[in-house]
Amino acid sequence: LDTWVSFRTAVCAPAETAVGAMQQMVLSSLIFAGNNGTPEEHETTGKNRQELLITPKLLENCPLNIPLGSPLAGSPPPPLEQCLGQSLLIDGLYDIAVSWTHPEQWVVGHGVLYHGPDALGLQCIEGGTKAFGGKRAWVSMVQLVWVLQPERCCPLVLGKTYEDLLQERAESGDYESGDVFRTLETATSSSGQIERLKILAQYFLAQLQLISDLVKERQMNCIMAMQEEYSFDLCICGMSDHRLPTSVRAAFCDILTDLWLDRCPHVQVVVPALMRNLEAYENDLDQLPEF
Repeated sequence: LDTWVSFRTAVCAPAETAVGAMQQMVLSSLIFAGNNGTPEEHETTGKNRQELLITPKLLENCPLNIPLGSPLAGSPPPPLEQCLGQSLLIDGLYDIAVSWTHPEQWVVGHGVLYHGPDALGLQCIEGGTKAFGGKRAWVSMVQLVWVLQPERCCPLVLGKTYEDLLQERAESGDYESGDVFRTLETATSSSGQIERLKILAQYFLAQLQLISDLVKERQMNCIMAMQEEYSFDLCICGMSDHRLPTSVRAAFCDILTDLWLDRCPHVQVVVPALMRNLEAYENDLDQLPEF
């Protein structure tokens, strides 16, 4: 399922080097047709974005009571109102929800993404909101992606070890491996449910990696198109939540770097090879070297 997303990632930045023309081609076909796009192009791109991408959203009413950590040693931080993510400094991390377009009954070859939350055994968050004009259910992101690193994340998310989970499914007759592309009747029975969940989680991870390469090396058209959905706060929460698999946290870290740090008007500060601390010579300036 994630092959075509990985292909677009390779097109945007082959050998970790961004190609601007390819980045904009993927942007205009999948996310935003551009200010000069025709109505037909905007309609096609909007349909692709709605039906083929998973939408993340920060749940600012669901703090996790996980602090960001103590300030680093050094000079005092700037005033709170000047900080990006100031709400995270006060409330700590928030949970992240995701949604995607799904039919009542998904089969291979269907025009939209994959099975819905019910078929995957995911609990929907009440009060789902509209996304790109359509009513879609939202689920906690951690409930989707824990399967990418089950031994570490299963106890943190489900409160039981991965071995105990498999044992419970084996005893109940619910768990069996096999063909993951099935109709709704077999999907809702939770048979092969973990495999289906892993397929969608791998797709979402590939999408995060695509977003990172899409905005790599200061591609401002892509940055302006993605900065609202992948906000600074969302990226911080995604990379800092210890319940998430390390691969997902790394992907959010890459997005934060390429979307929010390595962008105009930020510039790289090149420090001298030799630096001296003036405070160390404050009481005896005669010790300073002379040239």
